[in-house]
Formats: sequence, C-alpha cells, structure tokens
Amino acid sequence: MAIPEDPLAWMESLDERTVSWALEQSARCEKLLSDTSSRLLPLVSQYMQEPYILDLKASDAGLFYLRRTRDHEIVHNGRVIVASEDLEKGSVIHRFYVDRKGERLAYFYSKGGDEGALNVVDVMSGKSLAKINGKIGDVLFTESGFYYVRLFSDTPTPDGVSPPAERVFRGNQIVWGEGLSTGLMISLNAALSSQRAFAHVRRGWTETALYAGPPDNPAAWKLLVKSDVPLQALDCVPGGDVVLKYRGSGEILVGDKVVVVGKDTILDAAVVRNSLLVVHSRDASCYLVRYSFEGKSCSTFAPKQPSTISLLTSNGTAAFFKLESFGTPYALYRFGENYTLLEHTEALTPRIAQGFVSSKDGTRVHYFEVGDRTRRVLVYGYGGFNISLTPWFSTLFATLLQKGVSVVVANLRGGSEYGESWHTEGKGLKKQNVFDDFAAVISHFRGKGCRVVAMGRSNGGLLVGATLVQHPELLDGVVIGYPVLDMLRFHLLHVGKLWTEEYGDPDNPADRIYLRAYSPYHNLFPKAYPPIMIYTGLNDDRVHPAHAFKFAKKLEALGIPFCLRVARESGHMGVSPDGLIKEISDICSFVLSCLGEEPPNVGFS
Repeated sequence: MAIPEDPLAWMESLDERTVSWALEQSARCEKLLSDTSSRLLPLVSQYMQEPYILDLKASDAGLFYLRRTRDHEIVHNGRVIVASEDLEKGSVIHRFYVDRKGERLAYFYSKGGDEGALNVVDVMSGKSLAKINGKIGDVLFTESGFYYVRLFSDTPTPDGVSPPAERVFRGNQIVWGEGLSTGLMISLNAALSSQRAFAHVRRGWTETALYAGPPDNPAAWKLLVKSDVPLQALDCVPGGDVVLKYRGSGEILVGDKVVVVGKDTILDAAVVRNSLLVVHSRDASCYLVRYSFEGKSCSTFAPKQPSTISLLTSNGTAAFFKLESFGTPYALYRFGENYTLLEHTEALTPRIAQGFVSSKDGTRVHYFEVGDRTRRVLVYGYGGFNISLTPWFSTLFATLLQKGVSVVVANLRGGSEYGESWHTEGKGLKKQNVFDDFAAVISHFRGKGCRVVAMGRSNGGLLVGATLVQHPELLDGVVIGYPVLDMLRFHLLHVGKLWTEEYGDPDNPADRIYLRAYSPYHNLFPKAYPPIMIYTGLNDDRVHPAHAFKFAKKLEALGIPFCLRVARESGHMGVSPDGLIKEISDICSFVLSCLGEEPPNVGFS
C-alpha cells in the first residue's frame, strides 16, 4: 500500500495561491470574531502584562532569568541586559545561556520560528562577542570559547547526512557529531566543576546515548551509557562520579549506584551543597525532596495547591527554581540551607479540583478542573512526546475563568505524568489510547450537562482533530492550534521526519495503515460537526502550516463551516506579545461563542 496521491499537496509549497487563500480566510475569521475579541483585549492585555519567568540560569555571579512582561527581557541582579524590543522589529528572545562565572551570555531570538540568530555578549560591557544565524540549539561555554548545536532541517549537514540532523560547532567548524545519522538530536551541558562536558544524543523522545569528556576537547568525548528510556547527565559529585537522571524509570544514579527510586515520577534534579534536589510529580502536581548522595531523604518542599516546579538550576552552593500554578504566574525560590521566597506574583485565586475517569480500556486518567464548576467548559489536552501537563499559568485560561468558563486539563497517555510507561502507552501503534483518554474526560463533563469546547496545540492539535472526526457529537466546538493533521505526509514537511519515532513511519506499510485510520485530514467526511477554529502561523517552520491549510480547504470542499486564523509573523515557537494578545483574544471570542455566553456567530453554525 503506497501513500495515496494528495489532491491538496500543492498547498504545501506555500505559493501565492495558497497564501492568498489562507489570508482571505483569516481576514474573514478575524472579522467574525472582532466584536467580542475587541472587548476581551483589555483583559487579555492585563494578564499578559503579569510578569512571567520563562527561564532561569544560576552562575557564580548570581541568577539570570528571562522574563516576559509586555516584552521578553533577560535580567541579572535587577538589571535588564537585553530586551526583545532592542532587537529586530518583531523578534522575540526565546532562550539564553550563561557561563559558570556569569561573564558571558548567549541568547537566541527569532521572529517566531526555529530560524533566528544567536548573540553572544560580554555581560558587564554589553560588547558583542559573536553572532550566528540559523537554527541554533544548546550552547556550551568553555574557558576558551563556546560550542553550539546547529539544526539542519532543509539541507544536508556538511558531512553529507540528510536532514533533519544536528551537529556541534565551534565558529564555522564542526567539532563533534560527524557521522551521526538522520533524525538524531543533540543537547549539551557540563558539570559545575567544569571537568566534564556532556553530549546527549536522542532518537525521538525515548532513546538516549550519553557522551562525556573534557570540555575543551570534543574529540575525546566518549560514549558513557546508552538507554532505551530518557536520561540526563546532571553533574559530577566529589570524587568524579556522574549523576544521572532516568526520567522514564524514575531513578537517579550516582555512578553505577541507584540512590533515588521515586514511586512518583522524577521530572528534574540538581546537585547543590553536597546533596541532590529532586523534583517529583504525583498526579501531575510537583514537590521537591532533598536527598543525600546516598539517597537518604533530608527534607521535603510541598506546595499547598497543585503546582509545577520547574527551571531548577544550581551554581553548586545555591539552587533556584520557579513555582507556578493555574492562578500564580510564578513564585521564585532560592534553596541554600533552606527554602527562601525571592519574588512572587498572583493573578487570581481559582478553585482547583482533581478527578479521574476511566478510559475505554479501563485506564484511570487524571484531570484538573479549574474554576467554579460551571456548565461551560474548555477541555485542554496534549498527550505526546513525553510532555507532562502540570499546572501552569495561562493568559488564555485566566481570561476564560474571568468570563465564567471552567478549564479542564487532561493528563493523557503519551505524556510523562506517570513515567515512561505512560508515554509508551500513547505513542506509535498505541496512539489511539490518547484519543480514547481525551474522549473519556470530555464524556465525563458532557454527562454532567456541560457544554464543552476541546482545545490543543501542535501535537495537541492532532489530538483535537482526531477527537473531532471520531466524536463530533461530544463537542460544542474545537480549537485546533498549529496542528499536525496529515498523518501520511507529516514526515515530508519541515522537521516532521523527527516525529516518526513518536507516531510511526508512513513509509512503513503497517504504520501507514494505523496512521491512516486516525489521521484527521483523511477522516473528514460530510457529517454534522461542531464549530471549528483552526489557528496557525505563516512562518511556522516546525509544524508546516499546510497541515492547517489542507484541513481547512477540505472542510471548505465538504461545505463544513470553519474559521481559519493565520498569524502572518508567527512561528511554532510563538509570536510577539502584541501578536499573542490578539491571538488569545480571538480564541477566547470563539470559545465564548461556542459556549453560549456571547451571541453565537452565524459563520460558525
């Protein structure tokens, strides 16, 4: 069985005909949403201006963090070093790196996509040390310079390997990774002692090979361990043993000795003050435990409400982390001898409940219910790529909560909420489990008399698209964001080949039959569907916008009403704060229309 001809494959070229059609549809969509959207803009703007920490890095010179207010800015000791508004118009800073001493800073920015620029600057003077254009990943500083990871998504690597593939560079020269095959991704970090650099080579979101060696000599990096579950080298303890975190099996090793085995999922860990600080997750809520290097529990930090603990970073003598929840954008903590709250913001105080439903095969599926148990509900899901949906502050959620909509976050198989087995039960030829889990959560709330809109983004867009075609009767509306929808051609578009480890390979006959059976694009037929909103970015260079365009075009051919929203300068990594405010306002307008608070738009009926 070969991959069938696709009559809409021409839209994948993003030629003038495609783009013109998509932008015309977007203009119609935004016009239909404009009345309610314009009324929501001030509320969305208010929540978007709540300070929010996106990344943390500890150094000997103190803490650095990437903060979003109305802009994205990197802050050190109260001083803004650089802000997105200082860069090219429309650019957004996405991530940054600092050296151990806190003297050199590297930050990556783009206009929404993976393609952008890495700037390396001297922290004190602000002097530029280097600028590198392209698709840049991790940066590793050494005493004599820095290395960076470059993604080749459209062209072969300099050593002749087909894309997508990654290599480690210093300047314009490959220094590590030559010969690694297509589809292998590289991440870099180093021990705080600076005695070892670590290179993690991952196939998909499961297998990992770890290499280690002297930071200034990549040629000497040797294979340390291979694993069929995700692993991360954290640091070296006194004596030189490497600390490894196996998230899939919930273990932390010092050398060859297992010192922490969590009955709850292990999400993160760091070495600080001759101890291990470990982030555990129980039913998608986080808590911290400090252990000795021998694995003895010394203290526990447990938030009072369901929360996420993330961005854990250490300089050896102190660790820092962010805590957030559905109503709290962030609380910033320092851990030295004890836990100290450094900064805190609180946007709202919603009621948070938890529950379980039984999926089709009897599996218990956890969910959070945020709000006042109204009969208007947004159900949000993801279910893939080993990603957990632990509590987080969302401007979109906060806006809907203020308008009387309850938000339900479903913890589906395919994520890492319950370890690697939870992930593998929702990938490949078991992907249907994820859709069944989501349908079970939706059915639970429909059974209580609620109107329900389902929402997901990226892989979550696939989730909602599949739920739409399988269970349209359960839904009062769907919001499908930056989605993967064509499961027979996803591997031919942008970096989609990387996802074959997660979804399966359309070029494999057995996988192709399974993928075809649930592919949202291939399972659209003339029938009654709820209101449909699809949103994407024209510059999305990770999930090709043709997924959204072809799905919408097929809806149009079938005479099924839809709303397609296209951000002109947005990519998969996001959009400028002003663009995001407008995007969120439009989405909330659509959701409220479906749930009945606002007069329904006839264009979606």
